[in-house]
Amino acid sequence: MTRYQYLPGGQVEKILYPDGTEEGYTYDANGSVETYSNEDGFTLTYLYDSLDRIIRIEGSGGEKKEYTYDAVGNVTSMTDASGNTTRYGYSLAGELTKVIDALGNETEYRYDPCGRLTEIRQYGADGSLTEGADIRGMDEELLEAERTNRRNRVCHVTKYQRNLSGQIETVTDALGQTEHYRYDKKGQLLEKVDKEGYLTKYGYTHRGDVKQIRYADGREVKLSYNPLRQLTEMEDWLGITKIKNDALGRAEKVTYPDGRSVSYTYGKTGERTSITYPDGRTIHYGFDENLRLSELKDGDRIISYAYNQAGRLAEKRFPNGMRSSYRYDPKGQIIELLHEDREGVLDRYQYQYDLSGNKTGITKERRGLKEEIGDYRYGYDAIGRLESVMKDEDPLRCYSYDAFGNRINLLEGRKTTVYTYNALNQLISKKDTEGETAYQYDRRGNLTEAIRNGNIRNQYIYGALNRLERAVNGKGEATNYQYNGLGYRIGKQEGRVTDIRRLGDSLDPLNQLEEQKLDPVKNLRYTIDLTRVYHNLLEREENQRRQIYLWDGNVASFCEEWGGSQQYYLQDELGSPLRIGGENGDLIDRYGYDEFGRDLYRNQGKVQPFGYTGYQHDDVARTYFAQAREYKESSGNFCALDKLVGSMSLPVTHNSYIYCAQKPLDNMDSTGHWFGIDDAIAAGVGAVLGVASQAASDVVLSVIKGKPQISSWQDYVGAAAGGAAGGVTTLYAGPVVGAMVEGAVSTLSAEGLKAVTKPNYNRDVKDVLIEAVGNTVLGGVCAFGFNGFKFKSEEGISAISKSYRETYESLYDNPRIQRLLSSDRKYYIDKAIKELQKAKESYAEDVVLLAKEALKGGLSLKDLSQSIMPNLTKEAKEVFLVFVDIIKNNEGVASIICTDE
Repeated sequence: MTRYQYLPGGQVEKILYPDGTEEGYTYDANGSVETYSNEDGFTLTYLYDSLDRIIRIEGSGGEKKEYTYDAVGNVTSMTDASGNTTRYGYSLAGELTKVIDALGNETEYRYDPCGRLTEIRQYGADGSLTEGADIRGMDEELLEAERTNRRNRVCHVTKYQRNLSGQIETVTDALGQTEHYRYDKKGQLLEKVDKEGYLTKYGYTHRGDVKQIRYADGREVKLSYNPLRQLTEMEDWLGITKIKNDALGRAEKVTYPDGRSVSYTYGKTGERTSITYPDGRTIHYGFDENLRLSELKDGDRIISYAYNQAGRLAEKRFPNGMRSSYRYDPKGQIIELLHEDREGVLDRYQYQYDLSGNKTGITKERRGLKEEIGDYRYGYDAIGRLESVMKDEDPLRCYSYDAFGNRINLLEGRKTTVYTYNALNQLISKKDTEGETAYQYDRRGNLTEAIRNGNIRNQYIYGALNRLERAVNGKGEATNYQYNGLGYRIGKQEGRVTDIRRLGDSLDPLNQLEEQKLDPVKNLRYTIDLTRVYHNLLEREENQRRQIYLWDGNVASFCEEWGGSQQYYLQDELGSPLRIGGENGDLIDRYGYDEFGRDLYRNQGKVQPFGYTGYQHDDVARTYFAQAREYKESSGNFCALDKLVGSMSLPVTHNSYIYCAQKPLDNMDSTGHWFGIDDAIAAGVGAVLGVASQAASDVVLSVIKGKPQISSWQDYVGAAAGGAAGGVTTLYAGPVVGAMVEGAVSTLSAEGLKAVTKPNYNRDVKDVLIEAVGNTVLGGVCAFGFNGFKFKSEEGISAISKSYRETYESLYDNPRIQRLLSSDRKYYIDKAIKELQKAKESYAEDVVLLAKEALKGGLSLKDLSQSIMPNLTKEAKEVFLVFVDIIKNNEGVASIICTDE
């Protein structure tokens, strides 16, 4: 039970959570939140101007953010604790038109008369408009302007053309390449013609769910739903996949086209209690009284978990005698990671941070690995990009970047590597003392060739699904990759090809796949947990031999066939394996990585497939498999465009190729997608059904908690995904469940976003409760507005970052936050109802269907609302009552509440 303590005026003074943690609040004379404190004593202090706008947020550890505003309340600057200032400009209508970062890099946004984004302009450094610069995408007017103002900057331009309804019809990139979209009268995407000229078609049910996807190579996906709009069947080129859901919409059993199946069971509060693998072996998950994972049980083998007073993971014990322990600072940042076996310390990592949360130091102690032992120090530029790495005061590596975020120089010892890019931020050349590697891309932005000193080093071919379908190296070794209709990679074939030749700019990738035949030597087949976006490989079968993986928040162990020797993972704070321990505690293998994931011991993929941050390493492709695309650690970038655009207020996220905004020590990208942290809010709360419900939820939660309760940006975007017409998109797939416009504002699920952008090191309660939330295939494929998961706090987000939630609305001059600062509960409820009434018909239709199913099965309001908002909380129930109130005259839905206790 969560308990609330109130001040005499009705404001929440303290929140006491079931796990023993608590939050405290104080208020100023205007009723605005003055301080926030957590159970570890970390405190945030808020200062306001005369108009009650936040002008400064200070953390008890010295953290600080300062804001300035224009006359109408738009935030015009933000300054961090180091004095780095980002500046913002606006149109007369209040649209964000310019962002200048702390290094002076400038990004402009242009709009049509209706306030819809039509153009993004990103400028290079002064003087970058040289004779050899890539000026594709720059028209004569722009070129003349740069020469006239004498700044001579190259400019990368992305253009959006819209129809009268505001839907994007064409997207033209900085190379002048265009993709086209066509819609039906309901605004549903019917056809997409990509930059390669491949046509993809979409069909829908009468309720707007995607029922059919047809690709240019003739492959087709058909989707079927139950009356609650939950996915129950998928037919693709592999056969039929069936999903059996329980009364609350959770996947009970998934049957694959080959007849094998995986089953799941759940506890009373939605936590996953077991998973049964295809051969009938069942893995059980146990939880403590606070719903934290307490044990993972495989027969008589048990991995146990313990937590500190703040509810963060403190210890993990393995049945082979190994142990991992974790210590944190008051902000929740990990400060020590310790792995031990029966002989003592295996690995000890100690961490230091600056006031912005950047990791500035790691002291490493590793048994038997002298070359890694030492004191590492990390330096950053004014916008947080990693600039330098030192070990024991000796420089190891220095990085420098251009205005677009691309790495342009790497100094490593006496070796200098120079990188060159085109206008789309594609790496086209890498030169060092040993020669040059040239890179080629297809029109869709996928890396197709790496040519080292004139010789083919690697080739990559992408098919109609826009997924990597073949990789070839210079030795003729080749791999074909297979995917299912939901975009999961489900297998690969390894062998050789004899006809290795340059692909050329005009060669059709589909023709190349047909002409270049593979002689397979090895077949690998994967069993994928379809309820999880990533960390989802259950089995890997290679020529009749199987390797089986068990999961908690990450991969926990593996074995060769059931009954074989179990081997256990010890990982670093980013989820990268450091050691593999055997059944009896013997050391099987060890791993090491540099800051961008380069393999220090050249042994990844030899014993087991997982490497840097949990990615799977591919020897033929010389890349890591990152779900949506491939990551090339040697150059620190992705091999394909991100299908999701970045944040308008964080222009570095518009670069679709760089890895984690060049902050690899503090961020990770589990799905291969990166998205700006506040675009969901900037796009407008209530713009789609899901966001409207999330906003209403926040309004009601603000009533309960007596303070601004703004969801994390991931929750807002997750809500958008749940409510977007056409269904939820898969986070990693070229084939999408739910048509979307690539390069436009795209939708994600909340859990995927949290995984995309934040590291694993703050893996506390929610981290090991990943099993409790991965319960529905794709998080719910139907276009229903309640699929996002809400948590008490955000994992991986330091305490100072919580201030971002409370300043977003100020940043975009949305008055909702200011109104929420008062304590007028009736006002909140009225606003919540009005927000939801905007989508009354959709809510009525969905909830009526739910109500009918609930009445048939005798479900209470608690059960019913739990099917809408997993991990149901008291607050969520109150929100649902608002939903019911709005539609209470529709077919007697309100009668359901009579059965609730």
